Amino acid sequence: MSYRHQGEQERADGKRSSPSVVRLFGQMMMLPFTVFAYGIELFAEMILRLQRTADQGIDLMVGEAAQPAAPVETGESQSSNTAVSTRWSALNDQATTLTNDVNVGDANEVIDKETQMSDKDLSDDQLKLVRYKILFVKRDYETAFPEREELVSDNMTGEAYTAWKIAEFIQRLDREELPEKWRKKGYPRKYADGDKKDGKYYIGKLDDENDKKYLRVYFEVLERYVREEDEDDEVDVLREIRDAIKALPGGTGTGTGTGTGGGAGTGSGAGTGTGSGGSAGGGTGF
Repeated sequence: MSYRHQGEQERADGKRSSPSVVRLFGQMMMLPFTVFAYGIELFAEMILRLQRTADQGIDLMVGEAAQPAAPVETGESQSSNTAVSTRWSALNDQATTLTNDVNVGDANEVIDKETQMSDKDLSDDQLKLVRYKILFVKRDYETAFPEREELVSDNMTGEAYTAWKIAEFIQRLDREELPEKWRKKGYPRKYADGDKKDGKYYIGKLDDENDKKYLRVYFEVLERYVREEDEDDEVDVLREIRDAIKALPGGTGTGTGTGTGGGAGTGSGAGTGTGSGGSAGGGTGF
């Protein structure tokens, strides 16, 4: 009796659990679709947020203070948008600063280039402080000789100055110290210890007359000065003018005159003097 009652109870429980199993199985079948639909919804929401963020960023970049119309957002969404806006604002400031730095850098570079351009104009009558150096550009023997500075008062072209300095260099080869690079390579000739003068080697002369064509001159005008006139020279000029006037003929003289009327007169003065007698017996001299 008890076994039969237990069997009926199990059959009743089986009937009640069958719908639950079917419902559970149905939910399991719908789970992928539910996840997919939820993912689509999240993706759409993310796209909308990105679009709103991009619109705000564009407004910030062009300097507009437009407030995009948007639906009421949750606290999380507002925080996200605030963070994104802050990053866009920082990016905008950085881009503006970078642009200004580039513009300032370009201007400074132009100024530096203009400042660094060498002044090579010698065609004026001012006193010019010139720095120059002799260069030798023959292959494997390239050398820059020590630079020198001098004052140049002549009005000349750059070509004339170059020819002048090359001629001076050739004339002082006996006093021009031999570069170590030349000595090691035996140019312009082999040098022995006995060739030293005051413990130094000197060039003496170039290996070939044609080597003069490898000489170059680099120069630049460092400063210009107005040539001041000597006051003593002006005084000397005035004295020369005075002496020239004194040397002119008839510079000084005296004159006498007699009158036919029994009177006499004398006169003196610069130039020549003449006398004339008056009918009244008086004479005056000029």
